[in-house]
Amino acid sequence: MSKMPDRKPRDNRPGKTVELTEGLTDVLSKMLNISLLSGFIFMRGLSLAEIGRIEEAVAALKHVIDLCEKFGAANHLGRLYNALGYCYSEIHYPEEAWKWNLKSEEIARKLMEQYPMGRPMAAEIVAQANVNLMENLYDQGKIEEVWNRIKSFEEESKSAEYSRARDRWEARLDFLASLILLQREKVDEAEVRITKCLEIARRQYAKKIEGRFLRLLGEVQMKRNESGTAISSVREAILILKKVGNPRQLWQAYASLASAYDKLRRESEAREQWGAAAEIIQKTAKGLSDRKLREGFLNAKPIQEILANAGS
Repeated sequence: MSKMPDRKPRDNRPGKTVELTEGLTDVLSKMLNISLLSGFIFMRGLSLAEIGRIEEAVAALKHVIDLCEKFGAANHLGRLYNALGYCYSEIHYPEEAWKWNLKSEEIARKLMEQYPMGRPMAAEIVAQANVNLMENLYDQGKIEEVWNRIKSFEEESKSAEYSRARDRWEARLDFLASLILLQREKVDEAEVRITKCLEIARRQYAKKIEGRFLRLLGEVQMKRNESGTAISSVREAILILKKVGNPRQLWQAYASLASAYDKLRRESEAREQWGAAAEIIQKTAKGLSDRKLREGFLNAKPIQEILANAGS
């Protein structure tokens, strides 16, 4: 029996994508192929955002959005606006992110109505936009509104037309639901979602998703006073997320580990982890030349809490 080739992790490539696409934007812009250019910038913009190069991602996405609007290429705008919203959410600017994610959803829903044959593609954008909007609300502390949207969209998305990329957007929805369930001390319900998503992520080699849910699994284990197992889970999450390279996921994972050590009164180890989280935050802030973006990011409540615990 021939050996199946090893599958490579799907979430370990944003840095490589950025490296391979350097310098191609100008070349494609000169070709004036809007479809090709928008797909390229969408991929590159998301990859830049994933590795924390937010301003570069925003500039690239806004450039191609302007071109699409100028030439009337509305069918490409939904995913581009969505990606732009994601960039702002990565630096805790939910109000600005909301504006673009909402615009994305509106465009995609119109496409679903106008082009029945293309409904699955538009439905994927609707789904991604909805989860982005939920994340924006969560970052603003509007937990009940998030929960209501989760339950509503879970019903809407049972339709087969939402099957495209379901594993990706549904994992993000489950992540938010798990966070809220943990806040409400519904640990068993949270664990069911977390375990399901971990199994799918490992089967599909989706490393970012695996890292995120491993962190949450660690928080479940801490609530059950399984401190040793919890610390191992979060440490494993950190190792995975370091390879992925997403700054926000990393500082959140370090903060989870620090909180676990705080609960155990292992103060020196907690300080070390708070410091690691703060270091990533400061590096991200230094990459923001826009004063408003930088100050807004550093003054966001979750960021302030980490910096305060780190003594920064």
